[in-house]
Amino acid sequence: MRERAPDIRAASVAAEYEALAHKADFKYNGVLQNQNGLILTLLRSLPTVTALAVGALGEWPREVGRFITDIGEKGSANPERFGCCHGMGQARGVISSHASKCLGRVALRGVARVRHAALKAVTGTPARAHAGANADTHGAGNAWDAGTRGRAPTPNWT
Repeated sequence: MRERAPDIRAASVAAEYEALAHKADFKYNGVLQNQNGLILTLLRSLPTVTALAVGALGEWPREVGRFITDIGEKGSANPERFGCCHGMGQARGVISSHASKCLGRVALRGVARVRHAALKAVTGTPARAHAGANADTHGAGNAWDAGTRGRAPTPNWT
C-alpha cells in the first residue's frame, strides 16, 4: 500500500523539530551537533506533537483521525453535556463529527490560502484578485455566491 502524502509529511515533523533544536543549541549555547543541549533536552521533555499535515485535497494523516476518535471517546463520558439523550454512543458520534467538520474547514481554508500565496508569487498579483468577488470574509470562497451564506441559489425558472 502506497504511503499517503500527509502521513509522510507528518512523520517528518518530529525530526525537523529536533534538527532545529540542535541548530539553536549550537548557535546560542555552543553545543556540538553530536551532543544533546538544553534546548533539545527541553524539547524531548515535552509531550509528543500530533502533526497536522494537510494534503492537496484536504486529507490529513491517520494519526489525526485517531485523535478525533479519541476526542469523541473522552467527551462521551458526559453525554448530557452535548445534548445527547441516547447515551455515550450518540455523544461519541456527535463530538467526533463536530471536531472533524471544524478541523476540515480549517484545513481546507489553509490549503486555499497556500494556493492563493502561490498564485501571488507566480503572477505578482494580489491573492484577492484570484479569489474573485464572491470570496466570503473568512478567507474561503463560497461555493455559490457571497449572499447565499452557503445555501444553493434559488433557481430562476422563468
